Amino acid sequence: MNQQGRDLFIDMRGNNVWLLQNQLRQLGSDIPSDEVQEALFGQGTHEVVVGFQEANRLEPTGVVDEDTAALINAQVETRRPMVVRGQVLQPDGSPFSGTLVWAFDKDLRSEELLGEVTTDEAGRYEVTYTAEQFRRAEKDSADLHVRVYNLPATECTGSRWRIREAAVQANRFCGGCVEVETGAR
Repeated sequence: MNQQGRDLFIDMRGNNVWLLQNQLRQLGSDIPSDEVQEALFGQGTHEVVVGFQEANRLEPTGVVDEDTAALINAQVETRRPMVVRGQVLQPDGSPFSGTLVWAFDKDLRSEELLGEVTTDEAGRYEVTYTAEQFRRAEKDSADLHVRVYNLPATECTGSRWRIREAAVQANRFCGGCVEVETGAR
Protein backbone atom coordinates (compact mmCIF):
# COMPACT_ATOMS: atom_id res chain seq x y z
CA MET A 1 0.00 0.00 0.00
CA ASN A 2 1.45 3.33 -1.05
CA GLN A 3 -0.05 6.10 1.02
CA GLN A 4 1.29 8.86 -1.19
CA GLY A 5 1.61 11.14 1.85
CA ARG A 6 -2.02 10.73 2.94
CA ASP A 7 -3.45 9.16 6.07
CA LEU A 8 -6.45 6.85 5.73
CA PHE A 9 -9.31 7.24 8.18
CA ILE A 10 -13.00 6.57 8.76
CA ASP A 11 -15.48 7.53 6.01
CA MET A 12 -12.83 7.62 3.28
CA ARG A 13 -13.43 5.73 0.03
CA GLY A 14 -11.35 4.67 -2.90
CA ASN A 15 -8.51 2.57 -4.19
CA ASN A 16 -6.20 3.17 -1.24
CA VAL A 17 -8.91 2.03 1.18
CA TRP A 18 -9.53 -1.09 -0.92
CA LEU A 19 -5.78 -1.87 -0.92
CA LEU A 20 -5.65 -1.39 2.86
CA GLN A 21 -8.60 -3.73 3.34
CA ASN A 22 -7.01 -6.31 1.05
CA GLN A 23 -3.78 -6.25 3.03
CA LEU A 24 -5.58 -6.50 6.37
CA ARG A 25 -7.49 -9.51 5.03
CA GLN A 26 -4.18 -11.11 3.99
CA LEU A 27 -3.12 -10.74 7.62
CA GLY A 28 -6.24 -12.64 8.72
CA SER A 29 -8.54 -9.76 9.63
CA ASP A 30 -12.24 -9.90 8.91
CA ILE A 31 -13.45 -6.76 7.12
CA PRO A 32 -17.20 -6.42 6.51
CA SER A 33 -17.89 -7.38 2.89
CA ASP A 34 -20.10 -4.33 2.25
CA GLU A 35 -17.20 -2.05 3.22
CA VAL A 36 -14.85 -3.95 0.89
CA GLN A 37 -17.33 -3.84 -2.00
CA GLU A 38 -17.72 -0.09 -1.58
CA ALA A 39 -14.01 0.49 -0.77
CA LEU A 40 -15.29 2.28 2.33
CA PHE A 41 -13.23 2.88 5.46
CA GLY A 42 -16.21 2.17 7.67
CA GLN A 43 -16.61 1.23 11.32
CA GLY A 44 -15.54 -2.37 10.70
CA THR A 45 -12.31 -1.32 8.97
CA HIS A 46 -11.70 1.22 11.73
CA GLU A 47 -12.05 -1.45 14.42
CA VAL A 48 -9.64 -3.76 12.58
CA VAL A 49 -7.08 -0.94 12.25
CA VAL A 50 -7.38 -0.13 15.98
CA GLY A 51 -6.92 -3.84 16.81
CA PHE A 52 -3.87 -4.03 14.54
CA GLN A 53 -2.37 -0.94 16.15
CA GLU A 54 -2.96 -2.29 19.66
CA ALA A 55 -1.52 -5.70 18.79
CA ASN A 56 1.59 -4.01 17.41
CA ARG A 57 2.05 -1.47 20.21
CA LEU A 58 1.17 1.53 18.11
CA GLU A 59 -1.07 4.30 19.34
CA PRO A 60 -4.61 2.96 18.67
CA THR A 61 -5.99 5.94 16.73
CA GLY A 62 -7.77 4.01 14.00
CA VAL A 63 -5.98 6.23 11.47
CA VAL A 64 -3.62 4.53 9.04
CA ASP A 65 -0.66 6.88 9.26
CA GLU A 66 2.85 6.33 7.87
CA ASP A 67 3.96 4.09 10.79
CA THR A 68 0.84 1.91 10.65
CA ALA A 69 1.04 1.57 6.85
CA ALA A 70 4.74 0.64 7.02
CA LEU A 71 4.04 -2.09 9.58
CA ILE A 72 1.11 -3.48 7.61
CA ASN A 73 3.27 -3.56 4.47
CA ALA A 74 6.11 -5.29 6.32
CA GLN A 75 3.83 -7.97 7.75
CA VAL A 76 2.21 -8.65 4.39
CA GLU A 77 5.66 -8.90 2.79
CA THR A 78 6.74 -11.62 5.25
CA ARG A 79 3.82 -13.76 4.08
CA ARG A 80 4.56 -13.40 0.38
CA PRO A 81 5.62 -16.79 -0.94
CA MET A 82 9.13 -17.25 -2.29
CA VAL A 83 10.26 -20.19 -4.30
CA VAL A 84 13.37 -22.19 -5.07
CA ARG A 85 12.99 -24.38 -8.12
CA GLY A 86 15.29 -26.43 -10.21
CA GLN A 87 16.02 -29.78 -11.76
CA VAL A 88 18.06 -32.68 -10.45
CA LEU A 89 20.02 -34.51 -13.12
CA GLN A 90 22.02 -37.70 -12.97
CA PRO A 91 25.68 -37.62 -14.06
CA ASP A 92 24.66 -38.76 -17.57
CA GLY A 93 22.23 -35.80 -17.87
CA SER A 94 19.03 -37.81 -17.47
CA PRO A 95 16.41 -36.59 -14.96
CA PHE A 96 16.54 -37.93 -11.41
CA SER A 97 12.89 -38.50 -10.51
CA GLY A 98 11.49 -39.47 -7.12
CA THR A 99 14.38 -37.83 -5.30
CA LEU A 100 13.88 -35.99 -2.03
CA VAL A 101 14.89 -32.31 -2.14
CA TRP A 102 15.20 -30.16 0.98
CA ALA A 103 15.68 -26.40 1.07
CA PHE A 104 17.28 -24.95 4.21
CA ASP A 105 18.09 -21.56 5.65
CA LYS A 106 21.63 -22.23 6.89
CA ASP A 107 23.24 -20.09 9.55
CA LEU A 108 26.60 -20.35 11.24
CA ARG A 109 25.47 -22.72 14.00
CA SER A 110 22.10 -23.95 12.83
CA GLU A 111 19.85 -24.57 9.89
CA GLU A 112 16.11 -24.42 9.51
CA LEU A 113 14.12 -26.48 7.04
CA LEU A 114 12.18 -24.23 4.67
CA GLY A 115 10.48 -27.05 2.80
CA GLU A 116 10.84 -30.44 1.20
CA VAL A 117 9.51 -32.00 -2.00
CA THR A 118 10.07 -34.99 -4.24
CA THR A 119 11.22 -34.45 -7.82
CA ASP A 120 8.78 -35.19 -10.65
CA GLU A 121 9.40 -37.44 -13.66
CA ALA A 122 11.59 -34.76 -15.27
CA GLY A 123 13.64 -34.31 -12.09
CA ARG A 124 12.04 -30.92 -11.44
CA TYR A 125 11.19 -29.57 -8.00
CA GLU A 126 9.74 -26.43 -6.47
CA VAL A 127 9.93 -25.54 -2.77
CA THR A 128 7.79 -22.63 -1.59
CA TYR A 129 8.56 -20.78 1.64
CA THR A 130 7.92 -17.42 3.28
CA ALA A 131 10.13 -14.83 4.92
CA GLU A 132 8.46 -15.66 8.25
CA GLN A 133 10.46 -18.89 8.24
CA PHE A 134 13.84 -17.15 8.31
CA ARG A 135 12.98 -13.73 9.75
CA ARG A 136 12.92 -15.30 13.19
CA ALA A 137 16.67 -15.03 12.94
CA GLU A 138 16.19 -11.30 12.17
CA LYS A 139 17.47 -11.56 8.61
CA ASP A 140 16.22 -10.04 5.39
CA SER A 141 16.86 -13.12 3.26
CA ALA A 142 17.50 -16.83 3.60
CA ASP A 143 21.00 -18.26 3.26
CA LEU A 144 19.60 -20.90 0.96
CA HIS A 145 21.03 -24.39 0.79
CA VAL A 146 19.47 -27.20 -1.22
CA ARG A 147 20.16 -30.85 -0.47
CA VAL A 148 19.17 -33.83 -2.54
CA TYR A 149 18.76 -37.35 -1.16
CA ASN A 150 18.30 -40.56 -3.11
CA LEU A 151 16.07 -42.74 -0.98
CA PRO A 152 14.56 -46.09 -1.93
CA ALA A 153 10.80 -45.77 -2.32
CA THR A 154 10.21 -48.09 0.63
CA GLU A 155 11.84 -45.60 2.98
CA CYS A 156 9.62 -42.75 1.72
CA THR A 157 6.34 -44.35 2.77
CA GLY A 158 6.55 -43.53 6.48
CA SER A 159 5.89 -40.36 8.42
CA ARG A 160 7.74 -37.13 7.71
CA TRP A 161 9.98 -37.83 10.70
CA ARG A 162 10.91 -41.24 9.32
CA ILE A 163 11.67 -39.78 5.91
CA ARG A 164 13.88 -37.11 7.43
CA GLU A 165 15.54 -39.56 9.78
CA ALA A 166 16.21 -42.04 6.98
CA ALA A 167 17.74 -39.28 4.85
CA VAL A 168 19.94 -38.07 7.67
CA GLN A 169 21.07 -41.60 8.49
CA ALA A 170 21.67 -42.53 4.85
CA ASN A 171 23.20 -39.12 4.04
CA ARG A 172 23.48 -40.12 0.39
CA PHE A 173 23.87 -37.34 -2.14
CA CYS A 174 22.76 -38.41 -5.58
CA GLY A 175 26.06 -37.49 -7.27
CA GLY A 176 24.35 -35.61 -10.10
CA CYS A 177 23.96 -31.90 -10.61
CA VAL A 178 21.27 -29.63 -9.20
CA GLU A 179 20.20 -26.48 -11.02
CA VAL A 180 18.61 -23.92 -8.71
CA GLU A 181 16.57 -20.77 -9.29
CA THR A 182 15.26 -18.60 -6.48
CA GLY A 183 12.91 -15.69 -6.30
CA ALA A 184 9.47 -14.45 -5.43
CA ARG A 185 6.52 -16.29 -6.77
